[in-house]
Amino acid sequence: MTIACIVQARMGSTRLPGKVMRRLAGDTVLAHVLRRCQAIPGVDCVVCATVAGAGDDIVAQEAERIGAIVFRGDERDVLGRYRDAASMVGADRVLRVTSDCPLIDPGVCGRVLALCGLGRAEFATNNMPPSWPHGLDCEAFTMDLLERAAAAAVLPDHREHVSGWMRETRGIARANLPGPGGSLTEHRWTLDYRRPGLFRTRLRLATAGAGVAGDGRGARPAGGPPGHHCDQRASEGGMSGDRVLVIAAHPDDEVLGCGGVIGRHAAAGDAVQIMFLADGVGARLAANPAEIELRRRSALDAAEELGALPPMFFSFPDNRLDSVPLLDLVRAVEGVIAETAPRRVYTHHAGDLNVDHRRVHQAALTACRPQTGHSVERIYAFEVPSATEWGGAGFGPAFQPDRFVNIAPWLARKHAALECYGNELREWPHPRSRDGIDNLARWRGATAGMEAAEAFMTLRHLDR
Repeated sequence: MTIACIVQARMGSTRLPGKVMRRLAGDTVLAHVLRRCQAIPGVDCVVCATVAGAGDDIVAQEAERIGAIVFRGDERDVLGRYRDAASMVGADRVLRVTSDCPLIDPGVCGRVLALCGLGRAEFATNNMPPSWPHGLDCEAFTMDLLERAAAAAVLPDHREHVSGWMRETRGIARANLPGPGGSLTEHRWTLDYRRPGLFRTRLRLATAGAGVAGDGRGARPAGGPPGHHCDQRASEGGMSGDRVLVIAAHPDDEVLGCGGVIGRHAAAGDAVQIMFLADGVGARLAANPAEIELRRRSALDAAEELGALPPMFFSFPDNRLDSVPLLDLVRAVEGVIAETAPRRVYTHHAGDLNVDHRRVHQAALTACRPQTGHSVERIYAFEVPSATEWGGAGFGPAFQPDRFVNIAPWLARKHAALECYGNELREWPHPRSRDGIDNLARWRGATAGMEAAEAFMTLRHLDR
C-alpha cells in the first residue's frame, strides 16, 4: 500500500499572493511545510501539487530542492489536480495538507491518517467539528473515494476545495480526530490572510518570548530643520494600523528609496503592499528570463526581510515606460489601489534621471487624484541613489525634502534587504554602493538631528 501526502501550492493565491515563497525562520514557508510532511509517520512519499505555468516554476523548483515529488496540473480544478497527482505515484491512500500551514504537526497528521481505513472510514479529518487551531487541519481519504469525488463533483466550490463533495455526500463513512478544543479553536496558525507580519510577530512572542526588534523610539532631537516634518517615533508618525502602498518602477527601488520606512511601518503593524511596473532587467543587452526571475525572487526576499506583503509584479517594458500610454500605467495603479485601499503612498520623484521613475510618478499622482471616497490621504516622493541626484534641471524639479523619518532602528534591516539585491549594488564611490547608501541615511539623519533617516517630499497631505 502506498500512502502519499499531497500538498497543494501555487504563487497566485487570491488572499496572499506568493505566500508559499515568503521566508519564515530562515527558510521558505513551502520548505517548512514539506519538511514537516516528510516527518509524518506512515507517509511513503510527499507530493507538491502545483500549477502548470511559468509563474509557478519557482514553486516546482523549491519543492524539488526539498526532495518532494512535483506534479503540475490545472490551477482551478484542484480536485482533479489531486486525483492526477495521486494516480501518478500510485497512491492507495492520500493525506491532504495545504501549503499555508508552516506549523502543521506531523504527529496530528499521522493520527488522522491512521483513522482513514480504520473500520469502514473512507475519510478522516480533525475539523469536523473544529477542535484544533486553524493551521493544523488535514484530511485523509482513500484513492477510491478521491476518484469518485473527481468523477461526480460538479460544483465549482467542490472542484476548488477538494474535499467538499466528500464531506457533504451521504453514505460516506467518516472519522474525526478530536482536539483540545476551548479557546485554541479560535487561533489561526496560517498565512492565509493579508497580515503575515502579525503571524510572524505572534509566533516569535509565543515561541521565544521576544518582542519585535526595534520599537521605533530613537533619541528625540532638539528640533529638525525649520518647516520640516520629522517622524521620531511610531506613535508620533501616525504609523499604526495604516495601509501603505509603495509604487515603484523596478525591484530594488523600494529598498533604496524607503526600505527603512517600510520596515518601520511593518513593525508598527501596518500592511505594506509594494508594486513594480517593470522588471528592472529586461532592457539590458544580456538579460534573459533567468535574470528576470532572479530579480523577482530577490524582491520577494527583500519584502519578507522588511515585513511587507509579497510584491505585485507588472510586466510593462523595462526602461521604456515612456513608450506605454500613460492611461495603461494609471489603470494598473488604480487596480492595486482599489484592491488594497491604502491611506499612504510612497513613489518616485518627478525629477529623477531614470525615465521609468518619472513615468511612474506621473501614473501614481494621476491614479491618486483626491476625489470623494478615494482612500489615499498622503503621498510622498522618495529619492533613489544614482537616479534622483543625477537628474538635471531639464528633467524636473530638484528633490527638496520636507519630511525626515527616523530609521536608525531599521537601518540594519534596510541593509539586509539590500543584500537580497546584491548583484545590483556597486563598489564605492558609487552612490548605490553599501557605503553610499549608508552615508546618505546618516546625512539625511544629521540634517534633522537623528542618527539615520530617509527623506521625502510631500506631494499631498489631506486631513479629512
